[in-house]
Amino acid sequence: MTKILLFARDPGGANTIIPLFEPLKRKGYTVSVYGKDIALARFSSNNIEAADIVSEVGEVSEVSIGKFLADLRPDFIITGTSADDMTEKYLWKTAESLGIPSFAILDQWMNYGIRFSSYGVSQIQEYEKDKNFLFLPSKILVPDDLARRDSILEGLPEDKILVSGQPYFGWIKNIQVSDDKIKRLRKDLDINNSDFIVVFASEPLQKIYKEEVKSYWGYDEISLFLHFYKTMVEETKITKQNIKIIVKLHPKEDPDYYLKLKSEIRKDNIEIIIDQVSDPKLLIRVSDLVVGISSMFLLESVVLGKPTISLQIGLKRENPFMLDRIGVLKSIVTKVQLKEVVVKALTRNLTTSTSLKLVKDPVNKIITLMEKKLCQN
Repeated sequence: MTKILLFARDPGGANTIIPLFEPLKRKGYTVSVYGKDIALARFSSNNIEAADIVSEVGEVSEVSIGKFLADLRPDFIITGTSADDMTEKYLWKTAESLGIPSFAILDQWMNYGIRFSSYGVSQIQEYEKDKNFLFLPSKILVPDDLARRDSILEGLPEDKILVSGQPYFGWIKNIQVSDDKIKRLRKDLDINNSDFIVVFASEPLQKIYKEEVKSYWGYDEISLFLHFYKTMVEETKITKQNIKIIVKLHPKEDPDYYLKLKSEIRKDNIEIIIDQVSDPKLLIRVSDLVVGISSMFLLESVVLGKPTISLQIGLKRENPFMLDRIGVLKSIVTKVQLKEVVVKALTRNLTTSTSLKLVKDPVNKIITLMEKKLCQN
């Protein structure tokens, strides 16, 4: 029986793998799921039993991963791509030496080349000086033609890149979330019916880019949050609404920055809630407004039809937010623009564009591409 190995380390990578699990099993494949770090919790919360690859190999290295694959002997490997981890890279490289085909699914429209280099995103300055693609799977699966074009412009081999769509978007749109779960989350977060709920999707920019973050991007997560918070304070002086801002931390993020802010700036009608555990799907559904920078969470919010703001005041390089680049949702880059959209949001006049066109049926596309590759081997 054909054995498929699925692996992810980052939450975005796990999100691309999760929708493949059941369809592959239904087609009769033997599916083994492995994860590392943050991805393990994401698999578990979606009722997928995944083994910790570190417990199998000990210290992750090219040698240890090679031995792991030689013992397991899967017929095919499908992985996510990590921002700052080598596990997927070692899987692709050692799989090639063992004659095992592999796919890597890109979950985002940014950092294309560095994911296949000897560098992590935290070493982006070094990567810009030494662009190398030393770790390549058999094929790189990208969400759409824009991602394919940008990947090629970045220097990735054109013959390696296939458009498959992003499997997570269709999955999250169709997944059923019970009213009981939403009510439970509202109770856990002490949300009243009269509250206006904002979810601020933070990103670990300070952790990734360190002291270079503002010189590289022109902002960090805290500067953007403060722009938004101060605007909300000013506008709610007029509207008198009770606001709850749920700061959804990225799994890699340190909550200390926001805890310090919370202790310093709390206002009577605006409550800040720091959240690193709630199900993202539920957070979107309880929100009246989703605010963030350029993360996948914003795309999920748009897919689910929620009013959404991409906030990038201070941006000094090409906009990383895919929906801005294709004209679906323009990022807010000035304080004047921010005030305008906040007023619209508080009066419930901020609407979400319905013009986002996604590649249809990505799960079946990926499985078909996999089966075609298996037949060639």
